Amino acid sequence: MSNQHHPSWRNDGVSSNRPFHLRGTHLYLMLDDIARTGPEDILKYIDSLITTPPTVVESVFVKGAMSRNAGRIPDAVSLSVFQALSGLTRVQRWEVSGDGRFGGLYLPVQAMTVALQHCPPNLLHLRLGNVILTSASPTAALRCADMQSLAQSLRKLPRLTSIDLVRCRTEETIQQNHPEPAKMTLQPLVQAISSMSTLQQAMFCETVISGNTGLYLGELCKSPSLQKLWWKTMPGMTDDHIVSMAACLMNSTRTSSLRELTIRSHGLGARAGYAIAELLRFNTTLQVINLDLGQAAYGIPIAAALHHCNTTLQCLDVWAWGGELHSDSSRAITKVFTDMLEVNTSLKFLTFQGLDWTNPHIDYYLRLNRAERQRLVRDFADRKVWVDTLIRQKEDVDVIFHFLSLNPSILMRNGGTTSSRVPTKGSLPTQVSVSKRKDGPALLEQFTWNNKHAKRIIS
Repeated sequence: MSNQHHPSWRNDGVSSNRPFHLRGTHLYLMLDDIARTGPEDILKYIDSLITTPPTVVESVFVKGAMSRNAGRIPDAVSLSVFQALSGLTRVQRWEVSGDGRFGGLYLPVQAMTVALQHCPPNLLHLRLGNVILTSASPTAALRCADMQSLAQSLRKLPRLTSIDLVRCRTEETIQQNHPEPAKMTLQPLVQAISSMSTLQQAMFCETVISGNTGLYLGELCKSPSLQKLWWKTMPGMTDDHIVSMAACLMNSTRTSSLRELTIRSHGLGARAGYAIAELLRFNTTLQVINLDLGQAAYGIPIAAALHHCNTTLQCLDVWAWGGELHSDSSRAITKVFTDMLEVNTSLKFLTFQGLDWTNPHIDYYLRLNRAERQRLVRDFADRKVWVDTLIRQKEDVDVIFHFLSLNPSILMRNGGTTSSRVPTKGSLPTQVSVSKRKDGPALLEQFTWNNKHAKRIIS
């Protein structure tokens, strides 16, 4: 096709007769339609993008198996398209996806390998969703070698910062007639991901892994760059994987930068709860944890760790799968978390699905923490910190009374100094009673809420 037709390809709208289009710097391809009409047009189009500057493609989105009648895409079509796409030198995002309702996209390992082998060095994001990796190699050894080649290509990406494997698996792991030793698994891929030093976030969601493969996920936690890690509904995930992950994090406390950890896998047991608790006793980087546990009681060690040791976790979301709790057990677990929050000043958000929070003190202490209770305790002698905090919280009488009870001298406008005595656990007041609230206006009149008077008090 001549160059005069190229401008008609490059448009920001969706073409009704072509299975590909360019929107800004984002290139979209439908493999189902390409397989039906033949790859010649898309190959010429990609070549035009490469050879006729200044077309810039920063993101590539490839979709396939998007309907029940789509059929399996021939390997030759996938290979030729991915080979052509590898020539785009400014791509920063690669996404390949199928539709899980129709089984997923069957994709040759070699196609993904060739795309990554010639991938530009500035690739930052890679996502595979509902993808079934296949290999036409005749022997098990060669099929495993194909997966190793893909893993090696992944290792050579110098700037990759995020990777998502969502409902990914190999064809052999979903076939029942393959003997276990002969299976081509995702293990080489997971090993490659775990060794990458540039990753900042990684997601594994409903991705089929073996027992040994899962242990490599723990190695990923040692990365000095990784900040967010999600494991969601992982078939094959057990307490052993959580214990391994926690051990890796504990051994890399000084170098780890992990801030957010999500582990959503049904039925994690007591060992997982203890492993997370032990981790929290030493970890100083984690700020968010989302966790599934088989029983609510498995969260008690976590509460103990937050009670005595951890001062950095800000958000804890736990889902307990053990069914409805006996009222006595529910009250006991609620009390453990309430006692923890009386002392813990860093935790700002707490959700425990499957457990009925009936104690209003939990909400009360969380409000105190969101109102910067930790900062007031840390900077107790800084009068400006107190004034600024009280001004911000002027609508919450409970919070105001609590803070004033910690440092009543702050009410003194002239000549008063903030007490240097930092409150201890025994001196922390509980929630303000209703009778004390009635006296609120009289006390609050002693404190000036507008910035003008606040500055005068500070000076």
